[in-house]
Amino acid sequence: MGYGVVIALATALCFALAEPIARFLGKTGINVMTRLMGLILAALAVEVEVEVMSDGLIKLFPVLGRSGDPTNNLG
Repeated sequence: MGYGVVIALATALCFALAEPIARFLGKTGINVMTRLMGLILAALAVEVEVEVMSDGLIKLFPVLGRSGDPTNNLG
């Protein structure tokens, strides 16, 4: 099975079990899970932004991407 099918099945299972899960967690548990998911999403966004920024900075300033002796001006 492809990844899309697995993700679709997992999503369908979560939707089907949403009501029992909500009853099990209760209002406080749902609030905690919402905050945790928000924190994870924010961390992923920061990671993606850092990767994009580092690639962009290296394109703007190629000297940042050089390895080796920083005093070597010949590249």
